[in-house]
Amino acid sequence: MTSSGTPTRRASLWRAAVVTIGGFVLLGLLAGWLWYVLAEPAAYTVTSRGAVMGEGEAAQQFGVDVTFGWIGAVAGGGWGALCAWWYARLGWSHVLLTLAGAVAASALAWRLGHALGPPEPRAVVRSAEAGTQVAMQVQVGAYGVLLFWPIAALLGLLVVVTWFTRDDSQSWPT
Repeated sequence: MTSSGTPTRRASLWRAAVVTIGGFVLLGLLAGWLWYVLAEPAAYTVTSRGAVMGEGEAAQQFGVDVTFGWIGAVAGGGWGALCAWWYARLGWSHVLLTLAGAVAASALAWRLGHALGPPEPRAVVRSAEAGTQVAMQVQVGAYGVLLFWPIAALLGLLVVVTWFTRDDSQSWPT
């Protein structure tokens, strides 16, 4: 703190880093669990020759990716906007904090949802009887969906900074 009792820029930056990245980490863990709960992975049907998957079941993988994407967009965009509201005065350094936190949250959500989901289907298919349904793992099929977190977080930050902060010294002449 300075002699006037206000925190220094460095202290403010550290506080913003802990809140922003810590919040993203917590959201990533919550989102991974939520993805595991809400995602409906496709299932194989065990036959005498192995396992088969119908066309409808194969299309369900898209739904798993979409579920991950909308959870990331809502959580990332919301937290990015909220942190921008709190820490807009920190400038470009907060953009880097938001980006780092969103990338970490995306990776955590992906890995946790995958870890909580069903086991590797090959091992289950070997010991299952014909006619048994064996669920695929909760897995991201299109890795581009991992970018939803950082893109949404930066868009949330951009919207808040653009619409709700103003520097009167750079206003249009009247």
